[in-house]
Amino acid sequence: MNGDLGPDTLVWIYQTMNVPREFQVRAPLRFKDTEIAWQRSGEASIKGAINVADSTDLSIYASKAADSIKFERITLKDRSSDANFSGELAGKLLKSSFKGHMSGETLVRVFVEPPLSMDALAGDILVDVDLDKPAGMHATGQLQGSAIAIPGGAAGPVNLEHFVLTGDGTEITLSEATVSHGENRATLNGKIRYEGKKFVVDADLNSEKIVVPKSLTESKPETDAAPHKFDLADLPVSGRIGVNIRQLETDKLKISPLVAEAKLTGAKLELNIKEAALCGITLFGNVIGELDDLQLVGTLTARKADLASSVPCLTGDRIQGSGLMDVDAHFTARGSLETLAEHLDGQFSLAARDGNIEKFDTLNRVFAVLNVTEAIRGKNLAVAAKGLPYRIFRAKATVAGKALDFDEALLDAPTVRVVATGRVDVGTGKLAMDVLVAPLQTANAILDKIPLLDRIFGGSVLALPVGVRGTMESPIIIPLGPGAVATRLTSIFANTLRLPFDAIKIFTPKADDGGKTQDVDKKQSEKN
Repeated sequence: MNGDLGPDTLVWIYQTMNVPREFQVRAPLRFKDTEIAWQRSGEASIKGAINVADSTDLSIYASKAADSIKFERITLKDRSSDANFSGELAGKLLKSSFKGHMSGETLVRVFVEPPLSMDALAGDILVDVDLDKPAGMHATGQLQGSAIAIPGGAAGPVNLEHFVLTGDGTEITLSEATVSHGENRATLNGKIRYEGKKFVVDADLNSEKIVVPKSLTESKPETDAAPHKFDLADLPVSGRIGVNIRQLETDKLKISPLVAEAKLTGAKLELNIKEAALCGITLFGNVIGELDDLQLVGTLTARKADLASSVPCLTGDRIQGSGLMDVDAHFTARGSLETLAEHLDGQFSLAARDGNIEKFDTLNRVFAVLNVTEAIRGKNLAVAAKGLPYRIFRAKATVAGKALDFDEALLDAPTVRVVATGRVDVGTGKLAMDVLVAPLQTANAILDKIPLLDRIFGGSVLALPVGVRGTMESPIIIPLGPGAVATRLTSIFANTLRLPFDAIKIFTPKADDGGKTQDVDKKQSEKN
């Protein structure tokens, strides 16, 4: 066959055969001494020379039999490329080779819309593998490439910026492999071989920044279908992978840095976090075991950490402010992968000082309830636009599954003191806290408003109790009577103010009168 196929003819062929646009070649195609043969049995062959778009010469010799496809030789050559391909697939036996160099400019000249874009691909490599028995894979030689962009649909292309792949018999070494996708970029170095029906990996991943897509962190809706039983032993991979990521972000949390190592041997997982900072708080620990019986040991610690960056990150921006803080947490857990968080057990403490609370919606709701009472009205307790300066903020809690049971939470500010105890369930978002508020700037005003209290409780401090219920997203503030205030809460208050226990007077104001007070000692005797 000698002759040309022009653009109109090629368009007709593409439409008739439904050829995807990314595999359509440019016109014209010029055939020279090209032999094409086919038989009813399905056997076919092509041998000859083809020039594509007056730019690239293609020499091809290929054949198809009933059970095999064979490319004896494919040579591609133009002003920027000179490469040879060969390959054969017979049943499950695959042999392929590449030698030379190929430029991305050639793909642009050959294809209407190239299936991928790249700068260059070069090397000399031979791969021989039985697809049914990959353990016998044999690869020799080297292949390297740069600026290869693989289409990724709506998510955008995956860019293989650079890689060097070396085959040494049954082991493949990947070095300097840099991959980027969107704002994510990582470099992978390591080795892989097939052994004992598994791919054995020994690799390290390094990255400046990785942002986990929200779709991967969103909880999936529950279904009635029984969950698939997954076993690590079923994975076709074993070995070790180390990660060193300077910044790992999800839609809710930031870990910077993350230095860790994972080892997988059969069904056993070993995960060791060597260095990590969760929202600026140092985290280290390990997870060991099989998926249905994992053991977790972890520690969180910080000294003079910047509250301005850590607390908003941990609370999803519900609380914002400034100051320096110390954090200590120790926790353990044992359970399956699905229940590990539910079995968390440990202690947590936080102490911040000399800062300013700029946002705390739940506290503002507490203040709003108190501000409408007759006793406090006009005093305007609030986390205002300029914030609420504080001297000390501290909290101590027990970790119980996904919940924090606060033994003590204290805010010591020049204008107000607040103490609280109760539970915050991070898993469900539910709140069950009891709070005592002492608006220090209004204490004398309250006593002056009710002279009888001044005579009875001279030198005392009045505290207003409320309950915080509902959820973290929608907290509900409920005024509490004196009988609902626990001894523990009042004791914290007294110790904070350095006053005798009986100097704390629980005051339950109403919006339309002066309110009611109850001596703590009397209240406790009634409860006893």
